[in-house]
Amino acid sequence: MSCPNQEEKTVEEYQPQSKRVKLQMKNIKIKAILSDAFTQDSALATVHIANIIDRREATNLMNKLPPLPTSLCHLKRIQHKQGVLRIIIAPASMNEEDSITRMKTTLLEGKDENYFKGLDLESLQMVQVPSSQPLTRSQYNDILTYWPCNFHPDKSVEKLLTEENCGFSQHEISTVEQNVNKILESSEENGNRPICLIHDANEVLICTSGLPKEQHALKHCVMMAIDAIARLQGGKPLPSAVTGASLEGAQVQEIGRAHV
Repeated sequence: MSCPNQEEKTVEEYQPQSKRVKLQMKNIKIKAILSDAFTQDSALATVHIANIIDRREATNLMNKLPPLPTSLCHLKRIQHKQGVLRIIIAPASMNEEDSITRMKTTLLEGKDENYFKGLDLESLQMVQVPSSQPLTRSQYNDILTYWPCNFHPDKSVEKLLTEENCGFSQHEISTVEQNVNKILESSEENGNRPICLIHDANEVLICTSGLPKEQHALKHCVMMAIDAIARLQGGKPLPSAVTGASLEGAQVQEIGRAHV
């Protein structure tokens, strides 16, 4: 029996949405998931700087000034900008006027007026500099607009950030697509339960679904996958006191295995 105005639906339209879920990688771009430390702008710190008016005294001034704190050791002590040498004196605190006055007093306390020969204390000012070491080329380029610093690029990180699809080959992308679709299919076959799939460089492929939390807190899919890998590699499985004496109710499927 049907209503006269009701549109006819195909068999496919009546199927649950989960049965039609499938990953299509054609228009998907792979993006690296990295700590915020690799992508966020560098935090800034305030320091005192002054001009060096005699270049020949630059090295002596670096030796006479107090060392920079560990948090600022990534910075170069001297900046050469538009023909002027500027040197970091020390980190700044308090408001600008009081901080500059106190810094002059501290520097000259108990010292001869020529002790800091070549340093123009009248040019003493406060500027902002990056407070952390750059981790990527992009961060380094941004930091250079504030102050020069040391930088040693990590080629593996730069590859993830700059190369198309993080440097993955088409074959590797195809493998990812197959594995994700296997997860979706396995989840559907197991009542839409969470699935853990492990795939390493030796083509060891394990797909597991665990028990609902209310049935057993530790028999979740990740724990069962780890236990399955231990069994396959001849190791000892998790103690029965932790996981139970068997895998009853938790599905473990060895999809492929080689060189384990």
